[in-house]
Amino acid sequence: GGAGAGHTTHKSGMESGTEFTAAVGEAMQRDPIGTLFTPAIPIPRIEGKTTLGKLLNGFIKPYLGDIFIQGYNTREEAFFWDIQEIIAMVFQEPQNQLLGMPIEEELAFGPSNLGRTQKKIKELVEESLKITGLIDLQRENSAILSGGQAQKLAIATILTMEPKIIVLDEVSSMLDPFEKNEVFTLLKKLNKEKGTSILNITLDLDEIGQGNRILWMEKGKISFDGTKENFFKKYPELESLSAGLERKNTSSIKSFTSGKNPDYPEDEIIHIKNLSYVVSMGKHLKKEILKNICLCIKRGELVLILGKNGSGKTSLMQHLNGIILNEGNLITIAGVEVSKRTLNLIRKKVGYVFQNSEHQFVRESVYDDLAFSLVLQGDSKENIQVKVEEIMETLQLRRSLLEKSIFELSAGEKRKIAIAGVILGNPEIIIFDEPTAGLDFYERENFKSILKVLKVELKKTILIVSHHKEDFIELMDREIVIEDGKIVSGGEGGK
Repeated sequence: GGAGAGHTTHKSGMESGTEFTAAVGEAMQRDPIGTLFTPAIPIPRIEGKTTLGKLLNGFIKPYLGDIFIQGYNTREEAFFWDIQEIIAMVFQEPQNQLLGMPIEEELAFGPSNLGRTQKKIKELVEESLKITGLIDLQRENSAILSGGQAQKLAIATILTMEPKIIVLDEVSSMLDPFEKNEVFTLLKKLNKEKGTSILNITLDLDEIGQGNRILWMEKGKISFDGTKENFFKKYPELESLSAGLERKNTSSIKSFTSGKNPDYPEDEIIHIKNLSYVVSMGKHLKKEILKNICLCIKRGELVLILGKNGSGKTSLMQHLNGIILNEGNLITIAGVEVSKRTLNLIRKKVGYVFQNSEHQFVRESVYDDLAFSLVLQGDSKENIQVKVEEIMETLQLRRSLLEKSIFELSAGEKRKIAIAGVILGNPEIIIFDEPTAGLDFYERENFKSILKVLKVELKKTILIVSHHKEDFIELMDREIVIEDGKIVSGGEGGK
């Protein structure tokens, strides 16, 4: 298929059932005018990766050019449902394609709409549950799943529709390393055994080796189309990035030579004693999410929270600023017990960057959202404007975004605006839940520089929930590992 946008057109194709295509890209162009859309190529950070998938699915139409999916022109409304049987897309934010129903019903929804028989639907649901490892959760409601579990469910819902082409939009960003390996093993199996064409839109250079064809875009044009080996011959500097080697930081903010902070006071800022958390899943069914958690965090530490999806990492973090409130004087933040009475004070002390950025926006425009906490603090309009513009520059965001609606932004831009909003609130403690998901490798380096400033210069206490330990290993003071609701390493006392 080929597609065009803005003032350019391009022809590109894939042979059905013969390729597993990986696509990688970077934010090399930040001008929002006219970008080239081509299957399996993530376009610049500004806007378009998700738009690309929607173009291929026929959800939206190209401005110029045509897209043919096995001979069906996506411009033709009469072919819409024919195209839906051929191609399916897994979105970057899994909640956007889940309905909040029990998992079995989520999986049955797609094939039911495609007119499959009840016998066939049951077979497809059982197979998808088995191959995605969700069989033990089949009767749970999709609304209570962790981010990674929800992403696996989104993939499973696509598998039940048996598409010939699967478009993946940053699907690995919410998966832990084990799940990521499982998903790519599954996709390769579908490609090899069923002839399913896979188009993987990703910003992760580590995923290059998963594909047998790489397409690379620079400044609105395809600059490479070929194998991994030839790709690294053309871009040798990217091979070192893929191997996790050091790269010169292009961030505009101050860089520090050391991520460690030996000067922070040795006093305790977070204390948790015997915290348990149980979720009701029905009239007679309960699930214990956290089990007798004991944890101490010292002021100024940068602590990495590790564990598989569903282990309880996010639930634990959400107790720290009262998103989940557990009465009983089990948690103390900077000497203040977390309770209904102290919530306002606790939330000034603890800032939280959500895994799903949209969950924390409180105003429609970017400027108003960033200014919100400053207005509450009583800053003047002039001072607010200066601080907002400074944080935009620090995070390498275009000032023109300030006039836009939050919901016009790309997923990566939303994440950076969410981070900016929390930093502007100036809390003592900042919790980041999967902060680098959806960011390219240059943006990840920029974020690491911001962490250095927050930790070393501003003396913030930082907790990071992530599956990407390699992004933070040079900065972290210690790591805490959570397994099945329990801290199994690095808990009380930091051992």
